[in-house]
Amino acid sequence: MAFIGTAQLIRQTTLQTALFKDWIVQAKWRNFWGSGEHFDWWAFPIDANSGHGDRYNVTPAINELRNSAAFLEAVLENAQLLSIGLGYSLEFGQVIDPARADKYAIRLFKCGRALHLWGMPVAHRAFVGCVEYLLEGHPELAKILAGIRADKTPELNPLGIDLVIAA
Repeated sequence: MAFIGTAQLIRQTTLQTALFKDWIVQAKWRNFWGSGEHFDWWAFPIDANSGHGDRYNVTPAINELRNSAAFLEAVLENAQLLSIGLGYSLEFGQVIDPARADKYAIRLFKCGRALHLWGMPVAHRAFVGCVEYLLEGHPELAKILAGIRADKTPELNPLGIDLVIAA
């Protein structure tokens, strides 16, 4: 299979945003971390192949997607909604419900990697804080955190779309 294309990816990414919102309204927290839902690749697309082959590998479209406000806004909102689903507020940098905390490694990695790839330094730092909270007391999962931390702060995307931290 080949990359699904930017229009289809943007459509799937924004549709996932709507699903995340529905899950929150319906308090379907398990959907965020249960293995029954498979949204990682289109909610947080990165430059790597997956079980879907290269369908969601965005390498050929990085520049185009970094200039799409609809796409960047959807990825950012997806990260915020995933964090809420896991009991953490990116915007406020705090735990909102420790009972929902989960350590589903691949989702945490893809979300963190996506925020870095798409040039959202504030959101990326906030998500690393979320993951640090989620992994507290679980040293066996430290490689997840190491995988999403970056040696350097990501450069802000050309449209300036990033998390706004609440005062």
